[in-house]
Amino acid sequence: MLVPQLASYSIQDIPRRWQTTIGGRLLIGEVTTIVRGAIMVRSFSSLRSQPAHQPAEEEDYDRRSQRRRYEEPPHLKLRRQMLAIAESQLMPLKPLKKIDEEIKNIARTVTTAYDDEDIRNGFVDLVIQLVVEQPLKIPFVAAVVLTSNSKKPELVAIILEKAVTTLNEELQIGAWREVKLVLRFLGCMQGLLDGDGVFPVLEELFSRAVDLQTASSED
Repeated sequence: MLVPQLASYSIQDIPRRWQTTIGGRLLIGEVTTIVRGAIMVRSFSSLRSQPAHQPAEEEDYDRRSQRRRYEEPPHLKLRRQMLAIAESQLMPLKPLKKIDEEIKNIARTVTTAYDDEDIRNGFVDLVIQLVVEQPLKIPFVAAVVLTSNSKKPELVAIILEKAVTTLNEELQIGAWREVKLVLRFLGCMQGLLDGDGVFPVLEELFSRAVDLQTASSED
């Protein structure tokens, strides 16, 4: 499922005006972060083979909702769930929730409503938005995408295409922060990519980091 453009990236594609200011330690740290994120997401891999059971509290909520005149539209529900994902994990003062249930519920919502173009496109855009605006949630967003892959692999293909397109665009304008965050997300998707996935890109970044750090030490 690897998008061809991903395998063709080279550190030489990075604009000179910011390539020379990155610094070896920064690059090494970012490569390490991407690898750690990929490892973290692997802990959610078992979710793809498990049936998605609706929690009791959500079933009770659904029964109560049937008695109400207003029912939350699917696209608003999906957006709310995505924006709130892992909040209990990132903010310890809030009551803890089972993150695996959150992930399965969101994946069920989006795959069930996949045929709705507005919901599908909104979800794809929201995934990329969360990646660049709330990077602490990248492993959890990636877990939702991985879980959705078992039911709607075509949805994941669209998300990967969008991620690579975004990576290309940010690379061209020299937006290093956005580039590294999208790479971090793609690193979490490593298990779905053909061939070596993002590793050739990370290896070249690491090599450049070592070169920069060595040059800095010699100056």
